[in-house]
Amino acid sequence: MSYKEQCLEINPKLKAEKNNNKWQIKYYQSAFGSICTSAAQAWESAYKHLQSIMYKKDDLVVMDNCMEAGCPIKGKRIWRCRTDHFTSCSGDIAVFLEDNNGYNYSGYFLTYFLRPASEEEIKAFEGQNPIPPKAEKLSLSS
Repeated sequence: MSYKEQCLEINPKLKAEKNNNKWQIKYYQSAFGSICTSAAQAWESAYKHLQSIMYKKDDLVVMDNCMEAGCPIKGKRIWRCRTDHFTSCSGDIAVFLEDNNGYNYSGYFLTYFLRPASEEEIKAFEGQNPIPPKAEKLSLSS
């Protein structure tokens, strides 16, 4: 099976785009792999990239290159994958996440915006403070 066929088996919506004699594989605006001189090289690069974001249950990851990564509470945290990667209904590769205190991230998270945690980050993982619970609603009745 070719790299292109393997990539399209993972995500059938991937497309090869040529710009100034350079090739890159894209899923809408998201790029997978490097810019290459041939379509075959671009598919190979995209396949390697896809393999790198196929996380398994219990992998430790960090949010990266997304809005949530800048959040002081949820960003810069180590998350544990609660599930193996899966293809969401939109065709994205995703996982469910939890922190070291069992706090579950609301909904699934796209693996495109995750990176493996470094050794230093993993050492600090057990010392992470829990994410504070949401404020309870005040009752107006007495």
